[in-house]
Parts: sequence; structure tokens; C-alpha cells
Amino acid sequence: MKTMKKLTTLMLTICLLVACYCMPVFAADGKIMFTDPQAKAGETVEVTGVVQKSAGNFGKIEITMKYDTSMLKFTSGNGITESEAGKLTYVGDATNDVGTRKEFKFSFTALKAGTTKIEITSATIKNVSGRVLDYTKGTSTITIAQGNGTTPPPATTVTTTEATVDVNGVSYKIANEFPQDVIPTGYEAAKLEYDMVEYNVVYSEAFGVYLAYLVNEENAGDFFMYVEEDATFAPYEEIQISDSVIIALLSEVSDVVLPEEYNTTTVVLNGHDFPAWKVPNSDGFCILYAINNSGEKSLYQLDSVEGTYQRFIAPEANDEVTADTMLAKLSDLLENHLDYVILGTGLGFLFFLLVIIILSVKLYNRNAELDEIYDEYDLINDKTEDDVVLDLDEEENEENDITEEELNEATQFVQEGLKELVQESVEEPTPIEEKELTKEIALDIPEKESVSSDEEEESLGKALEEVTSQKEKKEDIYDDDDIFENFSVDFIDLDE
Repeated sequence: MKTMKKLTTLMLTICLLVACYCMPVFAADGKIMFTDPQAKAGETVEVTGVVQKSAGNFGKIEITMKYDTSMLKFTSGNGITESEAGKLTYVGDATNDVGTRKEFKFSFTALKAGTTKIEITSATIKNVSGRVLDYTKGTSTITIAQGNGTTPPPATTVTTTEATVDVNGVSYKIANEFPQDVIPTGYEAAKLEYDMVEYNVVYSEAFGVYLAYLVNEENAGDFFMYVEEDATFAPYEEIQISDSVIIALLSEVSDVVLPEEYNTTTVVLNGHDFPAWKVPNSDGFCILYAINNSGEKSLYQLDSVEGTYQRFIAPEANDEVTADTMLAKLSDLLENHLDYVILGTGLGFLFFLLVIIILSVKLYNRNAELDEIYDEYDLINDKTEDDVVLDLDEEENEENDITEEELNEATQFVQEGLKELVQESVEEPTPIEEKELTKEIALDIPEKESVSSDEEEESLGKALEEVTSQKEKKEDIYDDDDIFENFSVDFIDLDE
């Protein structure tokens, strides 16, 4: 019986353990953490707060904290205000920030030796959609050692100049004095001449850059990088890549060349805007331009989900890549809009065919008009002057029915008369004129048997009168007597 009770008790215990393991565990969306600094009485104590989200981005942040005013004296903090003694409120916005980590810093003056804490009284953190997230709240334990005296030295003040500079649309004044505990690691005090005035700044031999402390209208200060090329200032942000490599983001990106598919964007880190480029077809990745602690400028790829950085080699924007890109775009166009492509191709073909038909009709009509004009005015004639003479012979012979023998006698008769004209420097008539004259004379000559000397003389006289008339007409045109100096006449054979 006792054995059965023991077995039953064991089984019940196992079941309870299994049930406990099966109970759902609701984890917090993130946590708020603080550093635990150490200092001596009279020294400045800087505390760093971190809002860490488990995944994704978050938006508005408001954290209220309390501290012991007998141990600490609040001096400064970005985004932090002291509404009443011992009560601090931090307000931030991480909507546009990349990554899952948001940092903020604030400083105190240690008043006396001992241990004290900074605790969170309330925290409201929302995601980008406005939903309030559940966060675990940490504390900061500050250990203060005994200093040189119970009275602390006066707090470090920031002395600004009248010189005003503009950074991303915000006005700042250059500080000649600034807290020494906020100087980045590796930087030393230096002098910088700006606008004919010398200022106290810090310089890093590793990075090869100057940092000036700028203060905005709300008296919040931070270090900004001095850009020597154009004498301007740009936001400064350091990122620890590894144990030995630190990079500082650059805002001047005029010498960066990337293919056109890398679209420009902006990355917000600790409230500062930095130029960046989106990686094509890769959500959550972007490219930043930075300089490392060896003085080398390079591109770095940021994984905004995991918050990691890696050196990036930019691809070359060559013709092959462009051709491949254009081919891919054309392929996508054909695939996504095939119906429109077919319709457009068909309409284009019809339009081309219509243009060909219209041009053909216009060409046909023009040729028909030209043919009609040629036929009406007999413009097409490839005959030479000799062909015209022969045509006239045939037509006149048909009309007047002149025999060959009569034509020969008339030709001889005219040639004898022309010889006399040549002797008197009469210009030779053209073949057509001579032929016409010959025909007229031949028509007027009677048959050989009945021709008397008087009639022959009368016919010759008519020929001479005709030739004389032609001469007078020519003389009206040709007044120069020298034209007949080398004149010669070649008589044509009308039989040929």
C-alpha cells in the first residue's frame, strides 16, 4: 500500500512538472539598460542608457527616472530634462532610426563618496504603429570614491562664441570650452582656424579629422566633423566594427560612384542624418560611406535588422550590366503587359501599311497627271534635228506629191543661188530653212521640157528674194561683220 502511494505521488509530481513546462511564457518586447560608472567625489559621472528592442524598429520613447540629489547633481543630457529636483525625463524618437538599439547619455557631478542608484519610475515605448511595448526596466548603480575634499569643484561649463554655423538646416554656435569627458577616444586637444578666428577643437591622427563642439539653441552640444574641402561642419558618429576597427560616418559623398539602381536614401543614427543608398532587391540593407581609424575611406553595408556593418565593394556600372538590366526590364514588360504589346504591334503594322497605300496612290496619280501633260503638249521627243528634217520631207512629199527628179532639180537650183549668197557673206540657212525653201522652189518650177529661160530666171529671182529676206532678218540679230570672216557652208545631200 505504501509503495502504491509513493508511485502515485511520483506520477502526480511528473505531471505537474510537464504542465509547468507547457505553460506559455510571454517574453518582454525589449529592455532598458544603464551603465554602472565609477568616479570620485567632485568628478563628472556619465551614464549611458540603452533602449534595446528584441526585433524590428520602435518609435516614440519616454522614460522617467529618479536619483538621489544628495549624492548626485544633474549637469547635462541629450533629450533629458529635469522637471524637479531628483526627477529626470528622457524623450526620444526612433521612428526613422535604423536598427534595434537607441542610446542616450546624461551626466552628473559626484557630490560625496558612497553608492547610489538611478531608477526608472515609468517608461512608455511605442512601436512605429503606435502600440505600447512591454519593457523590462534596469537600473544604474554609481560607485563614488572619496575625493580630495567634501566640496566638489564647479561644474564644467560650455563657453560658446558668436560664430554661427548651419548643419542640415539647424543653427549651432561653436564652443571654445567643452566637457573633457565627452571627447571621443583617440582625439586630442587642437586648434582650428575658421572664418579668420582660431577655436579650441580636438584632432585624431588616426582618422585625420578635426572635431568641433557645437551647441544648438537648446544649449545641447555635440561634436561635429570639420570638412576642410568646403569649410563646413557635418554630423559625427563613430561605430565600433571590431576590437581594432572603428569607422566614422561621412556626409560628403560626392566622390562615391554606384550603379543607377542604387537609390539614395537617408539613415538616422543618434538623431543625425547620414546619406545612404538602398541595396537593390534587398530589404533592410543599405550602403554608407565612412572613414576608418586608419584614415581609409570606404563603403560599408548596414544590416538594419541585426545592426551589423560590413565593408562593401561597389560593382562597376559597365555596359554589360546596363544591357542585362535593359533586357530584364524588357522581359518584364513583355511578361506583364503582353496584351498591350501585341495590340501596339498590330496597330503599328496597320499604320505602316496605311502609309504605304497612301503613298502608292499619290505616286500613281502623279504619274498619270504627268503622262497626260506629256501627251497633251508632246513634251517627250527624242528626235534629232536631222530626224525632224526627214519627217518634214516625208510630210511635205506626201502633201505636195513632188517627184524625186523635181526635188533634185530644185535642190541644185537652190544650191547655185546659195553659192552666190555665200560670196556676198550671207549667213548659211539652217537645214530646215534650206529644205523648206527648196520645196517651195520645187513646187514653183514647171516641168523641165516647158521651162524657158525667162521662167528659170524668174524662179531664181524668187529664191534670191527669199534668201535676201532671210539675210535681212539675220542682220538684225548679228550686227558684227566679223562673224562672217571664217564662215563656211557645208551643203547637205537631201537624197540622204
